[in-house]
Amino acid sequence: MISFSSILVYHCLSASSCGKLWQMLIKPVWAQVETALGEIPTEPTTFVTWILARAIAVGGGIALILIIFGSYQVITSAGDPEKAQKGRETITAAVSGLIFIILSLFLLQLVGVSLFHLPEFNQP
Repeated sequence: MISFSSILVYHCLSASSCGKLWQMLIKPVWAQVETALGEIPTEPTTFVTWILARAIAVGGGIALILIIFGSYQVITSAGDPEKAQKGRETITAAVSGLIFIILSLFLLQLVGVSLFHLPEFNQP
């Protein structure tokens, strides 16, 4: 009895297209999972990109909320230097965090695309 694997081995030994046929047979099929957050990719590189995009968005949102909260503290300090100082420190910490996020994105882009030419990081 001839099995599929013996046909594949014969085809690989007799033809030069073994690589293409083998890739078609063993290449995993990646899908997306439907969730309340949208479609989550299951391919590792796309999943990391998806996670990083969400993390950056959450970090920017938290920084915006902290800037608004610090501004509120400064406005409502009513001349109390301690409250005004706490508000300024909150704003400074939020802006520092936002700058850190932006610089880490720049560094990731520089290392991933410019130095190592990784196509996964070349997405908009």
